Amino acid sequence: MNKIEISFTNCYGIRSLSHEFEFGNAMPGNKTFAIYAPNGLMKTSFTRTFEKLAQGRTPEEERYNRPSTCQVLIDGNPISSDRIYVLKSDIDIQEDSPAITNILVNPEHKARYDSLLIDLDKQKTKLINSLQKKSGVAKKDIEKKLIEDAGINDFSSCIAMLKEGAIEEDFIELNYSTLFDPKAQEVLKSAEFIASAKEFNARYQELFNQEGTIYSKGVFNPAKAEASFSTLDRQGFFAGGHLVQMRGSKSAIGKTELEVLLNKIHATIDSDEHLKKIRTGLAKNAQTQELTELLEKLTSDQIDRLLEKLRPENQDGFRRCLWSQYIQGNSDATYYLELHEQTKDEINAIEAQAAQAAPRWTEAVDLFNDRFVDMPFTLSIFNQTQAALGKEKARLKFTFRDGEDTVEWSAQCRFAWNLTFNTYAC
Repeated sequence: MNKIEISFTNCYGIRSLSHEFEFGNAMPGNKTFAIYAPNGLMKTSFTRTFEKLAQGRTPEEERYNRPSTCQVLIDGNPISSDRIYVLKSDIDIQEDSPAITNILVNPEHKARYDSLLIDLDKQKTKLINSLQKKSGVAKKDIEKKLIEDAGINDFSSCIAMLKEGAIEEDFIELNYSTLFDPKAQEVLKSAEFIASAKEFNARYQELFNQEGTIYSKGVFNPAKAEASFSTLDRQGFFAGGHLVQMRGSKSAIGKTELEVLLNKIHATIDSDEHLKKIRTGLAKNAQTQELTELLEKLTSDQIDRLLEKLRPENQDGFRRCLWSQYIQGNSDATYYLELHEQTKDEINAIEAQAAQAAPRWTEAVDLFNDRFVDMPFTLSIFNQTQAALGKEKARLKFTFRDGEDTVEWSAQCRFAWNLTFNTYAC
C-alpha cells in the first residue's frame, strides 16, 4: 500500500475533508498519520465514518440531514470493509434502560443512582407486564391509566394507594380494556343504556332460553348471528339458492324465512325502540361485541351489579376498584413497593445533591463556552430555572449552529467535576 485517498462531505459533522496520505514503500517511509482539528469533534466524526464503512454501510449527516458523500481509495481502488479496524479509546457499556439518567452529579453518585433506578425499573416492568395480562390495557398505557384513575401523579404512590384500596365485590376476572374501551363506553354512556340497562339485560337473557331460540350463551349470540348471516348474504349464499338449517329444525330455510325467525326471536327486545337501539349498539363493532361476550359470562345477578358500577357517576370508583383487585395479591406489586421503600432515601439524597450542584453546573457551562469558542455547539442548562429551584434534575442542552441551520439536543453528557482543583472537564 502506497497511498490512501479520502474524500468526505457531511459525514457526522465533517463538512468537507479531502486528502491523500502518502505512505510509500521506501524506508523510512510514513507508517502513521495524526489528524487534528481544534473543534473537539474530529476524532469522533472520523471514527464514526470509518465504523460505518467497516459495517458496509454509508456514513450520514445526522444533525442537519444533509446529503453525504464518502470515498476511500487504497492505491486507487475502493477500500473493502474487512481492511478497516477502528480502535476506540474507551468502551462505554450501558444497559438499555429508560432508567439511565442525564443527572448532573458526581460520577460515582451517578453510577450508583443509575444502578438503583435500573433495578427499580426492572421490577416496575415486571409489574406492568402482570397488570397488562390482568387488565388487557397495552403496556405503554398502563402507567398513564393508573395515574389518571388514581388521581396521583406518581406511579409508586398509585400502586401503594391501590394496594390498600377497599374492594366491595370480586370483579378480578373482568377485563378493564373491554369495559372502558372508548367504543364500548359510547354504548354504556348512551341515554338509552343508562335508562334501560337492567330491563335490556333481563330481556337479553331471555333470548338464550326462550322456545325456538338459535342462540347459546357464550357461544352464539345475536351479534354473531347478524355477522354470520350478513356475510352469507353478501357472498351470494342465498342468491345462489342455498338454505340454512337450524338446530332442532326439521327443514332448511332461505333468507326470507330466516328473517322472520330472527324477528320473532328478537321481538321481546325489538318491540321497544330504546332496547333495540342498545342491541344494535352492542353489535356495532368488535369492541362492543367483546363487551357483550364479557356480560354473557356472568349471571343475571352479577350483570345487574356490574351495570350499576358502570353507570357514569360510579365509573371513577369502579376503575380504582378494578386496579386494586389486579394489584392486591400481586407479588410483583409487593416486590416493587418493597424495593422502592428500600431505595427511596438514597435516591432522594442523590437528587438533593444534584439540585444543590445546579448553580455550579451553570458556572461550568459558562466557563466551557468561554474557553471553547471554536466548538460547533454551545452548552446551556436545559431546565435551569426548575433545576435551580430543586424541582427537576439539571439537564444539558446542546445547540448546534451552521449557517442558518440550528438544532437543539437535550442529551446525556457525562461530566466529571474535580472538586480539588475546582475545574470542570468533559
